[in-house]
Amino acid sequence: MGHFEQLLVNGLLDAQPHVLSDTVAGRGPAVLPSAVRRAADFCAEHAHEPISVADMAVAARVSVRSLREGFRVHLATTPLAYLRRVRLDLARRDLLAIADGHGFGTVTEVALRWGFAHLGRFTGHYRRVYGETPSQTLRRSPGYPQKGAVPVVSG
Repeated sequence: MGHFEQLLVNGLLDAQPHVLSDTVAGRGPAVLPSAVRRAADFCAEHAHEPISVADMAVAARVSVRSLREGFRVHLATTPLAYLRRVRLDLARRDLLAIADGHGFGTVTEVALRWGFAHLGRFTGHYRRVYGETPSQTLRRSPGYPQKGAVPVVSG
């Protein structure tokens, strides 16, 4: 009877999509341990401030070594690389807002706001992640077809 019950439960989980479907199938990240989640939340909340791995570890309530291991195992990155990606995403958000006319600033101001003091490295990281330079993102304008965009033909 126990075997039948387990078979039924597994069959239902396989057949019915749910929030963990991708994780169970190996297509998505597993549920993060609380320490890694606390560190990631800390990065998001304090991305505009100078942050060290030690600061992240204190916020996560683990040692620096444990934090590094947690990021390596569960996110396949390092804590500082994760923080850099958070900051890059925030910088891109700001640059897109400026390009859309919803903000003001320059690439330099945006980079400095999000903790990138070396503009050459910022541009290199940004281009690797988004496939364009920050200044290319900033030059976008509403209604202008972007690289790779499919034009809409009305008629």
